[in-house]
Amino acid sequence: MLRNLLVTLVAAIPLAGCVYYECDDGCWEDWDDWDWEECEDWDDCDPDPCEEDDPCEGEEEEEAVDPYGLYLTPFEVEQGDRFIASVRAVEELDLTTVAEVFIDGEVAIEGMDARANEVLLFVGVSPEAEPGPAEIYVTLDDQSLIQLEQPLMIFEDGSGHDAGTSDDGSGC
Repeated sequence: MLRNLLVTLVAAIPLAGCVYYECDDGCWEDWDDWDWEECEDWDDCDPDPCEEDDPCEGEEEEEAVDPYGLYLTPFEVEQGDRFIASVRAVEELDLTTVAEVFIDGEVAIEGMDARANEVLLFVGVSPEAEPGPAEIYVTLDDQSLIQLEQPLMIFEDGSGHDAGTSDDGSGC
């Protein structure tokens, strides 16, 4: 009996004092600098910014605002399409500053050529791609991220929305 108790206590020693906190932004650094003598009760003395002044509290992820009016043509495609697309800007922007273009879902950017007035993309849509909107993101050289307002619309194969029917996505 004593032996089992001793084994249990020895096994529990590494677990004692192991407290993990979700706030991992250095919030416990202030403990050494805190003036404990001015405290009247514990609640007034807790310097833990994780609970009171969480720097992340209330923040929401900023949406990637598009100040340039970027758009992709064509913006309507079918499952299995492989096509050349063009990203252009309504507002003035040197498109050679585009570092990367990304399209959500099962859409691959297989090649990219950034020019001053357009970015040419060689795009492949998987035959198994989910029909519906696929968001389009552009990253510039300065690491700014822009989400295009108009997503790429993926339709079922044979629906008449083939990428080859138009260069402006209108289907005309």
